[in-house]
Amino acid sequence: MYSAHSAHSAHSVHSVHDEMHPVAEEEPAGEAPRLWGCSVLVVDDQPINLELAGWVLRQQGAIPTLMSDAREALERLSEEPDRFDAVLMDGQMPVLSGWEAIRIIRSHPRLQQLPVIAFTAAVLPSEQKAAREAGANDFVPKPVDVERLVAVLQRWIRPSAAAAASGATSGGAAATPAQLAAGDTHPFPRVAGLDTEHAAQQLRHDADLFRSLLAEFRHEFAPLTAQLHDDVQHGHYDKASSRLHALLGIAGSLGAVELAQTARDLQTALHTKEDTHITVPMARFTATLNTLLSALSES
Repeated sequence: MYSAHSAHSAHSVHSVHDEMHPVAEEEPAGEAPRLWGCSVLVVDDQPINLELAGWVLRQQGAIPTLMSDAREALERLSEEPDRFDAVLMDGQMPVLSGWEAIRIIRSHPRLQQLPVIAFTAAVLPSEQKAAREAGANDFVPKPVDVERLVAVLQRWIRPSAAAAASGATSGGAAATPAQLAAGDTHPFPRVAGLDTEHAAQQLRHDADLFRSLLAEFRHEFAPLTAQLHDDVQHGHYDKASSRLHALLGIAGSLGAVELAQTARDLQTALHTKEDTHITVPMARFTATLNTLLSALSES
C-alpha cells in the first residue's frame, strides 16, 4: 500500500486547474478532515465533475489538482512523479481514454506504485474489469458520493500524522449541515424535476455550489438533445451513448432521478443500434431533459 508523505503537501504548482489551499469547512462538529494534506490529481473532461470532486477533496483537507486532458495529466505526472498521493481518473475521455492513460502511468518506473482510482459513471462489472486490467487500484462510481470517495482514498493513502493534527486544529469548529441550512439566507432552490432534498444531502447543504452546478449543467447539456438526434441519424450510436455517460456522471448529484433513469433507458436502447428500439426512449429522455432545462431557466 502506498502512503502519503508530508513533502507532498508542501509543494505548490501554479496552474489554473490547481486548488492550492485545503480547507476544513462544512464538516459535522468535532469531525476532522480525513485527507488533510494529501495531494490528489483529478482527471475528467467534464467541468461539473471536476468542480464536484475538487469540492469534496477541499472539504476533506486535501489539495486537489484538476485537469481535463489525460495527455496533460500524463505530462504533469512525468514531470513530477512524486508530487501526488493518488490519481482519480475518468474512463471515457476524448483523444486519450482514461484506461489507456492508466496503462501509460503503469509503464513509468516511478509511477508504478502510485494509487490510481478509476472514476466513472459506468458501473457495469465489465467496466470495472477493464479499469483493473488497465492497472487501476480501485473504482469509484459517479455521481460523486462523499463518503464512498473518501473511504476509497483512505484505503490507499494516509495523511501524515503532523498534517492530520494540523488539519484537526486549524479549522476550528465547523457548522453542521443543519446549522448551515438554517443560517443560509439563500436556501436550496426548488426546481421541478430535481430531488433537491437529496441534492442538499449530497452537497452538504452548500446552496452556492448547487446553484453553480445547475448553471453549468444548463450550459453543458442544453444542446444535448439536438446532438443525440444527429448522432442517431448518422448511425453514431456509440458517440450518443458517450454523451449520455457524461450526463449520468452528474445527474445523481443534482437529484435528477427521473432524468438519470430515462438516460439509462436510452443508453440501453442505443446499444441495440436499432432505430425502432431507440425512438420511444429518445422521446422520453428528450421530454424529461427539456422540461428540466425549462425549469432551470425559470428558477
